[in-house]
Amino acid sequence: MKQFLHQITYYWFLTACFAGQIQGTPVTGAAGSPGAARIQNTAGIDIERTLPVLWRGPDFVLILPGSHPAAITLVEPDPDRSLYLVQETLEKLRSHFPSANVIPIDHRTCLMEVPESTVWTRPLPESAVYLGYPGPIADSRVPTALPMDISPNARIQAWVDAVDPLQLMADLTTLTDFQTRNSYTQGCRDAGIWLGDTFTNLGYSVSFQEHDRQMAPNVIAERRGVSLPEEIVILCGHYDSISLQPQTLAPGADDNGTGTAAVVHAARIFANTFFDRTLRFIAFSGEEQGLRGSQAYAQAMLDAGEQIIAVINLDMIGYVDSMPEELEIIGNESSSNLVGLFADCAATYTDLPVHTHIDGTVTASDHASFWSRGYTAVLGIEDNPIVYPYYHSIDDTVDKINADFLTRVTRSTVAVTAHAAEPVAEWVFVFDAEWDDSGGDGDGYLDPGETVDVIVSIMNNSPVVSGPISLTMLCLSGSQYVTLSTNSVTIPNLLPGQQIRYSEEPFVVQVRSTAPEFTELTCIIAVQCEAPHSSGYFFFGTATSYEWNDAVISFPMDTSPGWTADNPVWSWGEPQGMGGGSNGNPDPDAGFTGQNVLGTNLAGDYPPNIYATVTSPVLDLTQVRDAELCFYRWLNVEAPLYDRARVWIITGEGTQQIWGNSTEVTDCQWMPVSIPIGDWVDGRDDVRIALSLQTDDGWEYSGWNIDDIRIAGLAPGDPFPTPTPSPEPNTAGIRIVMPDRSLEPGDAFRLDVEWWNDSPISWSPVAVFLILDVHGAYWFWPGWTSQADHETWNLPSGTPVLRMPVLNFVWPDITGPSDGLKFWAAMTPLDASHIIGSYDFAEWSYQ
Repeated sequence: MKQFLHQITYYWFLTACFAGQIQGTPVTGAAGSPGAARIQNTAGIDIERTLPVLWRGPDFVLILPGSHPAAITLVEPDPDRSLYLVQETLEKLRSHFPSANVIPIDHRTCLMEVPESTVWTRPLPESAVYLGYPGPIADSRVPTALPMDISPNARIQAWVDAVDPLQLMADLTTLTDFQTRNSYTQGCRDAGIWLGDTFTNLGYSVSFQEHDRQMAPNVIAERRGVSLPEEIVILCGHYDSISLQPQTLAPGADDNGTGTAAVVHAARIFANTFFDRTLRFIAFSGEEQGLRGSQAYAQAMLDAGEQIIAVINLDMIGYVDSMPEELEIIGNESSSNLVGLFADCAATYTDLPVHTHIDGTVTASDHASFWSRGYTAVLGIEDNPIVYPYYHSIDDTVDKINADFLTRVTRSTVAVTAHAAEPVAEWVFVFDAEWDDSGGDGDGYLDPGETVDVIVSIMNNSPVVSGPISLTMLCLSGSQYVTLSTNSVTIPNLLPGQQIRYSEEPFVVQVRSTAPEFTELTCIIAVQCEAPHSSGYFFFGTATSYEWNDAVISFPMDTSPGWTADNPVWSWGEPQGMGGGSNGNPDPDAGFTGQNVLGTNLAGDYPPNIYATVTSPVLDLTQVRDAELCFYRWLNVEAPLYDRARVWIITGEGTQQIWGNSTEVTDCQWMPVSIPIGDWVDGRDDVRIALSLQTDDGWEYSGWNIDDIRIAGLAPGDPFPTPTPSPEPNTAGIRIVMPDRSLEPGDAFRLDVEWWNDSPISWSPVAVFLILDVHGAYWFWPGWTSQADHETWNLPSGTPVLRMPVLNFVWPDITGPSDGLKFWAAMTPLDASHIIGSYDFAEWSYQ
């Protein structure tokens, strides 16, 4: 976390306020749910303006059931099933999807109603057009505290006015020029690459989230917030498109080239701008297949505990059916503040008319993925229900888009995004500080004994020339293990709006060779100049010679892994691609890499009424930190009410379940899995991993297939090559050498002290103090009593580094753990009037 001093308490307070319980409420029979009815397209001129249209074909229109008396209801809404329109024959769909309800619409088109468990685990036909999101909607969070003062802000008005309709339409044209952006096509992947390159060239940090190996990825661009970086504002839209010719022609101009172009354009506007909160621009894929990309992203954010405070989702914002066209702004109850903020910003900064709705049943776009996980989100859309005549068709082209309406929506979006993210004050501030060890071993870590640079990025966000900027670096914690050989720099004048990455004269930090592994450093860079400026900038580092290893321990399955099974249903070998005849999918016919896997019944389905476990050999993770269990999974198992697949960690302290199926699982491809296990296994030598399968006497599935099991984590690397540590010139001091900081019964406990005097002054005699601090109660060496005590030494000039053992024994079995214990060491004159040279302390704990 990087933030200014005066906002630490405020950030903590907001964190506490945003904590809340999420409860789900299923949505049934509402707009956006997947029920459908069919009506002849004989009144096609007016039908879209009066009915909630799900799809319009040449001969028929699909609408919500019950919304027109002449319509024939084909599928009633069902919150547990998703509805798709598919260009495929009835026979082929029924053979490939035996659990689906397939309904023919005409000779070339069918409706397919699919259980939710199938949607997420089995590839759908590439022509499948998603007709609504039925999932549970969590709507119990307190509305997010967003800035409500939207009196005109000149800086925000300038950003709003900078929206360029020519650039907007140019970006939209670029997107449609990919011909198709169907999620399964190369056209969509190419569009994703273009988006990533565009965001990168604008200076954002860009990442790609692969949520389905067959689909193009989500594209995420981020600028980290300056003072509230843990609070996140998201502006998003889906960039994939669909039609009944998805492989070759799905231009998707309105749906959703317009929303994507607006997201890209906002990123252009904010390219040289910083906000207090972190700002993310996201282009989702897989929306047309059931919000697949946003579902994966929102779940990953929930799992990571991310504090997303506002999501603004744009979907179809360029078509005008009648003037004046209003933008529909839709939120659920817990998003009412964001709905209000959007409407107020539109009125304050633009002439865009808006129509607001609080309706948690409108779920057929990516905002719903965030609603269902309790986040605040709104949808901006031209019409709800959709009235666009070219919806999901090959005729959804740029000539159908009203550039003026698209521009006004984008301007309103820029305003609400800026208010939600909160622009940084008009001052000079540091916005990044990076450790650079390219002059050392270049491994990206602060190795003990290494000299590293700190390179600063700074911006003049004030309206005046900065004057010379003085930066001073201080180390607030861990300072006894580093020396700042260069702790101040002066940067020349910065013009208003100018930002630089200053590397000409970086701060220089020397990490002492005696720094214990995982020494945490807390640093601040203080800022001083003539222009208004921030007080300082926090950043952090860790001194360690450890390096990340993706395979500290691995079982690639090329040879037998040597795991122990308590039931012959578990075996190692080559899967046969069998099973799944009635339920789920079959086994693979090979491993993820190579031919062999570890699995249950490699020649078919698992048997009924078993509890079968396979367990690894004992693993020594004594020197591993931040461990993760990684593997590839091909699993088919019934819902946990009936059958359970689980992953366990076993240590001397007991057995811990770290994963279990929470629903039916029907994998049809190899799925990567990564589970953090450091809390249970770091530093232990008695670790085992177990996989289990528990079944009833009902349905049978193909079960577990596991490949490429490995433990990843921080492990000892090659220490930075340095000579034997020597004291700084012209110094004297004492330091504590205590290699083991966390102890358990039976561990060797060793405490040494080192002292030296390289100064021209001799101190003879000196008082040497070594104190054990037990939460404020003090015990003095050498007798280790509570009475103040010390030893008296001579310390002549030129004394080299000397070492003496102080304690050396086996730590006993003491009831109850303790942490935060400290040893202090110092030398003083006999009258203890001041400290001679440097002092030291070491913090430690026992279990």
